[in-house]
Amino acid sequence: MKRFLSLFLILVVVSSTIAKNDRQNPEFITTKAGGFYLPGDPIQNSRVVLPNNENPEPRPHRDPIVGDRVQIGDTWYDYQTNGVTGKMIAVDQEGGIQLMWMDGDNNDLATCPRSIKYNFSDDGGETWIYEAEGNPASDQPRGGYGSIWLTNENPGRAVFFFHQGEGDNLFSYCGVDFFYGIGAPINYVLPRYPEHSVIWPQGVVSPENRIHVLANRRDGDMLSYTPGVFNGDYEPAFVENPIQVERSHQGSFRVTQSPVSERAAMIWTYPRKGFDDLGLWEGFLAWQMNNDLHVVWTDDGENWNFDEPRNITNCIPPDPRQEGIASYGDTLRPFQTFDIIFDENDFMHVVFDARLLKVQAIEESEPPIDELNLTKSILYHWSEETDAITPVANGWWDHDLRDEEGQIIRQINPGYWHESTVCRPSLAFAENGDLYCVFNYYPQDDYSVHDYCNGDIAVTVSADNGATWFEPTMVTTTHTPEAEEGESESEAYPSLAHRITDVLHITYELDTEPGSTLTDYPNREEVTSLAQWYYHSVPVDAVERESIYEGPPFHVNLRPIIGEVARERGVPITNEAVQITSTADPNGDRELVSVQLEYVLNGDLDNIAVIDMNNVDENNYAAEIPGQADGIYVWYRIRVADDNEIESLKPESWWYSYVVRPEGGLLIHDIQYRPPEWTATDYSPYKDIEVTVSGIVTTTAEFADLYGGYAIQEADTFWSGVIIRNVVDLAMGDLVTVTGTVRERDEDDPDKWGYMTYIDVEIVDQIGNDDVPEPMDVEIEDLKFSTHAEHLEGMLIRIVNVEIDAIDVRPELEGIYFPIRQEVGEVEHEGWMTTYGLSEEDQEELAIPFFVQGTRISDMTGVFVENQTYAIAPRGINDVGEVSVREQKDFAPARPTLDPAFPNPFNSSTQIGFEIPIADMVNLSVFDLSGRLVSTIMHGEMNAGRHSTSFDAIGLANGVYLLHLETGNTSINQKLVLVK
Repeated sequence: MKRFLSLFLILVVVSSTIAKNDRQNPEFITTKAGGFYLPGDPIQNSRVVLPNNENPEPRPHRDPIVGDRVQIGDTWYDYQTNGVTGKMIAVDQEGGIQLMWMDGDNNDLATCPRSIKYNFSDDGGETWIYEAEGNPASDQPRGGYGSIWLTNENPGRAVFFFHQGEGDNLFSYCGVDFFYGIGAPINYVLPRYPEHSVIWPQGVVSPENRIHVLANRRDGDMLSYTPGVFNGDYEPAFVENPIQVERSHQGSFRVTQSPVSERAAMIWTYPRKGFDDLGLWEGFLAWQMNNDLHVVWTDDGENWNFDEPRNITNCIPPDPRQEGIASYGDTLRPFQTFDIIFDENDFMHVVFDARLLKVQAIEESEPPIDELNLTKSILYHWSEETDAITPVANGWWDHDLRDEEGQIIRQINPGYWHESTVCRPSLAFAENGDLYCVFNYYPQDDYSVHDYCNGDIAVTVSADNGATWFEPTMVTTTHTPEAEEGESESEAYPSLAHRITDVLHITYELDTEPGSTLTDYPNREEVTSLAQWYYHSVPVDAVERESIYEGPPFHVNLRPIIGEVARERGVPITNEAVQITSTADPNGDRELVSVQLEYVLNGDLDNIAVIDMNNVDENNYAAEIPGQADGIYVWYRIRVADDNEIESLKPESWWYSYVVRPEGGLLIHDIQYRPPEWTATDYSPYKDIEVTVSGIVTTTAEFADLYGGYAIQEADTFWSGVIIRNVVDLAMGDLVTVTGTVRERDEDDPDKWGYMTYIDVEIVDQIGNDDVPEPMDVEIEDLKFSTHAEHLEGMLIRIVNVEIDAIDVRPELEGIYFPIRQEVGEVEHEGWMTTYGLSEEDQEELAIPFFVQGTRISDMTGVFVENQTYAIAPRGINDVGEVSVREQKDFAPARPTLDPAFPNPFNSSTQIGFEIPIADMVNLSVFDLSGRLVSTIMHGEMNAGRHSTSFDAIGLANGVYLLHLETGNTSINQKLVLVK
């Protein structure tokens, strides 16, 4: 090797000189995540293995490193691609290992020179010609983003595809190594558009020396194909201008070449909403995530099907005819990383990562989604031969640290460029036909002090051409949780050579400070670190083949469609049968085989009665629930099955219900009560049904005028109160009977009346007077959805020894909301009070405008309401006890602090607390993941001390948002997760 190196050094000088002369330059607390949500088919007969609510047990590993690895280079530039990783390693016919990477020359990352580095080994990776340095294959300051292929010689020389230039003048190049194994190519500039160059190129060489280069136009908006050919001396010749393929919105594309024919293929992500007239999708990350995978190919190396790309994922769209999760259609989308390869029979294979995106069937928000998740994923395989998509590897877990109540206390990210738990697959076929997939794997319990996951490298294998895959083998398990800065071990950007010998040939980066130091850290010079570049050989015999991964299907099953379900009598009476009607239709070309009504009595799920529904006409079905005795609770739902054994339930995760009462005997308790098992809904079982109930008015006419409704209550037990609206001239203590429709939302005022159950009254009869029920004594902890908030809605309650947590920071409301807190033992609980029902005179007499943080209230009585957030609403000055001010603390924080939002995740609003050491300008805002401002919560000068507020997510779609606190010289970010 040393003698070869001496000869090589002479040749490098010669080849570099030739390259420059021939080159034509252009002119110009715990990790228990809990609560897995699997985005496949949740119906019981889906015949897939569903994750449970526990984290996967760590797989046993023989060693932290399987096989052998050696460092062959390094880089300050710690990411290698903005999207898909191309092939970065090749093994030639003689067994020579040739690889490349993007190297940053120093830690001045703002102006960091970078280059394509090359290294070579002719002895199976034992020694390397450039040891741990590498040789630059590019020759301009901004060389990078490359891939490698080989010529058809024996042995093959390296062919490099990359871009380089100075400043913003970047152009793509194809470089051919001057001699075998030296990494000193002659670089040829690739064609450009008249107004734009092309960058981020990936290229391949066919057996007949055709060259196929796929790149993105400089403005990042058009995939561009440049065909070429090598002459006998391996000098490339290209067409004059690139060929437009299709518009693209991210750097996720690949090109590949068959090893046995002239077949070649290209693949990329394409937004399902297109590019024009995006409406509610404009400017959102959700638009970038809402993709399919498009593939084009050529069978002869010349004629491509660019006009008719094949959609290989073809995600099932949302269906407004369905309800619940079925209405979303497919809830997985291919997003960022994938690989494509041909097998020995010339069929294409693709492996891609899929992430969660639940698109609304009826667009109601901006963007019109209910949930997305960037950080967890599942790998899937597509076969051209079978057109089947099968699961490859599981990554459906959460990295965030949570407390015992499941609230996020520390948010952990897999990486900057939208990495996810399993991503960046790289494919290769062995001679025996086994298909291997190497990929990045981000475990749950390994993260840096800056809250970025440390990655590992994993490999899995399929022995049946991708139909099934074995559980993965961990190639690396370098475990360095919360290591000192610059001492982490995080493997990333793996690439697997196409040629497999008795080992897998892999190259990757080992980042000693995960996360991109180019973009992630505000003070980059403090955390930049020199990443290492490795070659790693893994014996094929070390890849485990013990058990098959049985993951969820990529596509949801096309379920039968259940339409409107109605009961003939909205308020059933004693011993009278209740007719239930519904529409039911098959999906696609299937046929229905059964339409059934299921019901249970008093919640006895061990005894579900089943009645076949009669087909009345066309798609209308009906059945009767037998009459029942007084006080019996009846739960019911519809189950429909088709001839493909696919079922639909309506509702899916709860039941419709009613209580049997004598004529006129319905209670407030009956319309409010929801069984504790029904966590998926807080709707009244009598929603949109006309009811008649009686109760005692517990509020004044003045309160009703200010608040917008009276409260009535029938007892001093849970579920006994309700708000009534459209009523006037009642007095506290009136015993009334009201008839009206149960509502959960006021379409004319959804911001205020969007959550609380109320009765829209049509008839009211005052039948007497009675004593107002005594308020129920509660603690603030009872006033949460997870405890008793729904039980107490509309009731009189009393709390004692509470303290104002901050001044009003919700000026957009008609009333004032104050955050309050209460200490119970050593635990502090937080809630809200509102002045919605208090007159200005009452507020002034109570000195409410002068409330400050630390104001103490000995006791408070009020109606418990849910208008934008749960809160206690005093009815007048007599409801508020003694008011005093606690002596303020003498110390202040050394720097601004931002408390974890609570709850988080949240379903409508979340409480936010922060503290500043001095009076300062404060900006508290919320952004979506695309960087778009969605809400400014606070903006202005604030006094030193602690402040609290809440953030209402009305009108926002489910997903992840960024809470941003900025003071004079400090900014703090926190993730918010909205789950409605």
